[in-house]
Amino acid sequence: MTRKTLMLLLVFVPAAGAFAQSPAYFESETRIERILDSYERRFIRSSLQAKADLLHDAALDDRAPEFFGPLCRFALDFVLENAALFPNDPDMANLAVRAVRGIGESGYSPAAPALWRIFLGFRDNVIRFEALAALPLLGSSEPVPDINRFLAEQNSLYGSSLAPDLTLLDGIIKTLGGIGDERSYPALFGACLIYPGESGENAAASLFAINERAGGLGAFFIQVVLQNPVREKYEALELAKRPESAVNYGDLAEAALEAALNQNLSGESVRRLRSDALRIIREEKIGRALPLVIKNYNQCLSAYRSNRDRGRPDYLEAVSALAAMENAEAAGLLTLQLDLVNSGMESSASCDESVVTALVNALGGLGYRAAHDSLARMDRLPYSDAVKTSAADARAKLQW
Repeated sequence: MTRKTLMLLLVFVPAAGAFAQSPAYFESETRIERILDSYERRFIRSSLQAKADLLHDAALDDRAPEFFGPLCRFALDFVLENAALFPNDPDMANLAVRAVRGIGESGYSPAAPALWRIFLGFRDNVIRFEALAALPLLGSSEPVPDINRFLAEQNSLYGSSLAPDLTLLDGIIKTLGGIGDERSYPALFGACLIYPGESGENAAASLFAINERAGGLGAFFIQVVLQNPVREKYEALELAKRPESAVNYGDLAEAALEAALNQNLSGESVRRLRSDALRIIREEKIGRALPLVIKNYNQCLSAYRSNRDRGRPDYLEAVSALAAMENAEAAGLLTLQLDLVNSGMESSASCDESVVTALVNALGGLGYRAAHDSLARMDRLPYSDAVKTSAADARAKLQW
């Protein structure tokens, strides 16, 4: 045997082994196709009532796992194409229900778009609810954009003469939660905003269910807090508070503070948003929020200098938040402001006692030893005895 012949044998012998398995493979495929073809031909020849019975019998066939899903899709296509010829026909409705259930039970994902078309094409709620129940069982997200669009349209109609059927709407909401695609967050969040009671709660539950499967709810809420109207910011914060949301609430507090600062604290609702965000940051001691807390402090200080009476509450809050950072940079800013107050006291012998006390207590809490000279200087200035006592207490707390 020549070398060339040997090489040819080495190339073709493995291929021959592969082809040796092919007849069985193709025989299996052909057998399934023959079974499906047989059922489809019987389906075509059957009466409308018998078509549903045929699906029932096919489901009991030992070979059903191999062909039942495509057969039900075949039946569903028949329903879609001929429903207009049999309006309100109970046999057609029964066939539709049998086909939809079969698709769900077999998990036949290619039929997902057809299920949604059935939902849109029928006004019979029995059929519609069967389609909604089957969709999450298919593992397909192909119809999700269409379902989201439908929900968003229904949301827009709420409160009008065309208000949606809330029972059907709940089915849509639960279906989206069952499918678990994060593209549904906007429509479901809109439902949380709009619908009271059980429907709103179902929308929240679907948000959380999607997050458990696909994640991304925290990022979605952050975008809402940064970009959406104030009412929607608060809704996102309220939803994120729930333990089942599995969202980092501190991240949202930072986003809320950033959103409020970008609007320059304008409007009572924005001021309240900023205050709530600072409270969370302060209570949880979120150190990474320091740049935002400093920005807030500087804005509030500027507002306080422009109008003491109006700016005082926000500035006192800003001092408290800055002190909670337990950071040398924060302590340095507070010490600098105390130095300015001390200089003003030397020239005018007057001060805003509530602000001075807040600065002193904050520095004492921080234990920032570089503040010692600024606090000691207060003994020599015409402060009240209460302020001087606070300054002495703060010095005693400094860390050496």
